[in-house]
Amino acid sequence: MPRSLFQTQRAPYGITGVHAGEVEAVHAATTTNVYRQQLVPVDGQADVLTMGLPYICPYNVNSIMNPILVMCLGLGYFFNLYRNKPLVREGGVLIMSHPTPWEFHPVHHPSYIDFFEQVLAETTDPAEIEAKFEEDFATDPWFEGDPDKNYNKRSLVGNRELVRPVKLFEEGKPHAEVSFDICLERA
Repeated sequence: MPRSLFQTQRAPYGITGVHAGEVEAVHAATTTNVYRQQLVPVDGQADVLTMGLPYICPYNVNSIMNPILVMCLGLGYFFNLYRNKPLVREGGVLIMSHPTPWEFHPVHHPSYIDFFEQVLAETTDPAEIEAKFEEDFATDPWFEGDPDKNYNKRSLVGNRELVRPVKLFEEGKPHAEVSFDICLERA
């Protein structure tokens, strides 16, 4: 109940416009309208910037806002919502506020569980993560690509139709590809 309450709140903004036509012209008209509605002028940069993060982001609709998604939203989206230069100066401090539940949805974000508990518990250095963990994650039998073999292996998925095969290719170099069928129907 509490999570659904947060996810059903209406946003305090409206449609900024409806545009059609050549891509660059539509993009220019759309961003002009968004800036008019949402842009706030700021002079200079802050030594300390505080941000309150909402309970929902593009990746957790009808799901859990887990710790990885909180960081993605705060550092990937909110921090980068500026024009010309960041709101906090280089060497400054960013403080993000969010309840950050230690909770993961095993169907919507199954790989986040292992990544959070195994990788981030040991290091947050991108070069070390790549060197130490990338090959293991890319070649883990859990992601072999046989849905019947992997279905319900870790009791994470309750429906075999939710499992998609992962194909590994480029011998000696981890690289993965997942295919999802897209079904479109005309009304």
